[in-house]
Amino acid sequence: GEAGILAMDMELDITLIAGIVVALLIVVATVLFLRQAGGTSVPRESVLLVGPASGGKTTLLSLLCNGAPPTHGTVTSMAPHRANCLLKDASAAKKGEPVSIPMIDIPGHSRLRGQLLLSHAPGCKMVLFVVDSVAFAEELSDVAELLYDAMVLLPGRPFLIVCNKQDLFFRSSKPDVVQTRLEAEFNVIKKTRAGTLESTDDGEISAQLASAQLGAEGTMFKFADLPDQPVKFIPFIANSADKTDSGSGDLTPIFEWLASNQ
Repeated sequence: GEAGILAMDMELDITLIAGIVVALLIVVATVLFLRQAGGTSVPRESVLLVGPASGGKTTLLSLLCNGAPPTHGTVTSMAPHRANCLLKDASAAKKGEPVSIPMIDIPGHSRLRGQLLLSHAPGCKMVLFVVDSVAFAEELSDVAELLYDAMVLLPGRPFLIVCNKQDLFFRSSKPDVVQTRLEAEFNVIKKTRAGTLESTDDGEISAQLASAQLGAEGTMFKFADLPDQPVKFIPFIANSADKTDSGSGDLTPIFEWLASNQ
């Protein structure tokens, strides 16, 4: 009777509403996924400071953004530090006005940095990779792994390798030595990961890192062979930004690099 017809109509309405809700949820989930995956809705404008712990990233961030080293000293952090760097050079600024660049200091802890790099990838425009030149020889494997991972997770971004602590002349590795040894270590990484690719099943980041290769397959790796991902090495002394006798403590090369990649 009429009661039965009414009940059927209500069931149809409920089914229709449920279908619409499910469809909307799918759309929302898709939009969120695309944004997280680096969709065009996230502008690339930030600079990531990346490198092993205790290399001088936080000090460099303070020098660039505040004009002085941190007054309280630095400690190993488990969370990113954020600050804005002002480019005052009119030749580097848009329409002659200063440009404010957001900077993010990524913690160097091995268990955090992969996920943090991936989560900040959509908004990343360029990378300052800070190397402790004194500890470089001992930390070569870790430095190379981190730089390789960063270049894989942040394709198409320019990298400036800041070889810090160059004031310790007899203990520090010079930029050309850092570059040569990193290139050799990258070849080791490429061979190792190519051999373990088929057995990799350890989440999104591990799969992405294992499947990607820097440089042409079967050739010796050279940074110069990456035209879409330019890499430059410079000397620096993070604790002495006003020390310009050798040029290595001057912030000018970093500011110029930032400006040239705007």
